[in-house]
Amino acid sequence: MLTDLDLGRHSWVRTVSMDTGYAAEMQTATSLALRCGAAMAAVSASSLARTATLKDGEEGGIDPVTQTDVNNEQLVASALRRQFPRHAIVGEESTAVLGHSNPNPNPSPNPDPSPSPSPSSSPNQALGRGVPRIDPATPTWVVDPIDGTQNFVHALPLSCVSI
Repeated sequence: MLTDLDLGRHSWVRTVSMDTGYAAEMQTATSLALRCGAAMAAVSASSLARTATLKDGEEGGIDPVTQTDVNNEQLVASALRRQFPRHAIVGEESTAVLGHSNPNPNPSPNPDPSPSPSPSSSPNQALGRGVPRIDPATPTWVVDPIDGTQNFVHALPLSCVSI
């Protein structure tokens, strides 16, 4: 994954990750965040990829999701599953689809139907709005594929990828 990085610009990743003992995790997360950021930057201001539906329902809903959110989360989740198969993943979009009683259970045409909850959790064991129970002994990734979706939808350059 590190090959995705421009190490001249992001050489701090190696320094920071070596000091923490989580070098592979840090390098993977950084690489994925940069790939997702590039996907966000490639979306034009008028693109349909910025069009949002409200995952908490159209009537009074305030929590948007775009196809770019879903695509980014799928990219991150699939890469993390390959790289760290024993780790759990809680993704904002897939957790919202699976976990809570949403009048619009499919905010996107292609949500990832199989997030990777920890071995002891399932959608039936959700805590509140779809957050699965997390085994404290299992390393767990929490992914917000576009942190600041409202800004992204309105083409304001004030959003990021949180992994």
